[in-house]
Amino acid sequence: MSQTIKPIKWLEAALWLLRVCDIFEMTSEVVNDEGSELWMYSLTFDIPIRYNNEVRQDIVQTGRQSLTKIGAQIDAVQLSL
Repeated sequence: MSQTIKPIKWLEAALWLLRVCDIFEMTSEVVNDEGSELWMYSLTFDIPIRYNNEVRQDIVQTGRQSLTKIGAQIDAVQLSL
């Protein structure tokens, strides 16, 4: 039996283990393109700048359109790394 981890849960766990904040915003939307449904996923979070925890860098990433919701999530997570 194989187990799969949802990409967003993996990213949240990785950020928590690295002592970075939680993900602020995750949005998914369905885009209708000529009758077919395509998923897009957006991630927004911030991380501290190296050697200075008071200054933070915003990470805003939107994945490519995908036929499946999980595919859109995977693409957004990969782009944010």
